[in-house]
Amino acid sequence: MRAESQAVLDGTLIIAPDGKIKLFLLPDTAHFDPTFRALRAELTRLTEASGHAPLLAPEGVVSVSFSAADCGVRVSLSVAPGYHIMSDRPSQPSFIPTSVTLSSDDLSLAPAVYPKPVPYSFAERTIATFRGQNEVLVPCRPGASPPTGDAGFSATLRYQACTDTACLFPVTRHFSERIQMGQRETHANRDQ
Repeated sequence: MRAESQAVLDGTLIIAPDGKIKLFLLPDTAHFDPTFRALRAELTRLTEASGHAPLLAPEGVVSVSFSAADCGVRVSLSVAPGYHIMSDRPSQPSFIPTSVTLSSDDLSLAPAVYPKPVPYSFAERTIATFRGQNEVLVPCRPGASPPTGDAGFSATLRYQACTDTACLFPVTRHFSERIQMGQRETHANRDQ
């Protein structure tokens, strides 16, 4: 009997619909980049050349703005075209739910209230997602009087963005905001 040795290699392979290999990468532990910058750049180049929308960094998929609600804070989430994020109650336990959390010394806030998810058909099943424009309401706690004047808060947004063919790494973004309560003015977002 002869003993055979085997080595397992991990790699990244992109095959075009015509069957041609477009990218083949083997891991390089000496120069490993956990952000996969080179891979994302190559995927962007390939998708732009094919006429598809370019791949975005996960943080660039969702634009966020905050505004005063009747009693609370309205968080507007604008998901880039060609992308969706999982709803706050994802269809599968392995999916990352979208979550919005606000904390404030100036406001007495209840947990967030999310919009109705948009069904998305994928691999012969339907999943619950958010696409396009979405508004999450973070209301005042029951019995709290409507706040007036300047109010500050910290916000945390966590989501996982996907296209029709791939999911990006989940991200957690942090914001520090001040808004004028009793007015409908929307403030631009600022990641901390």
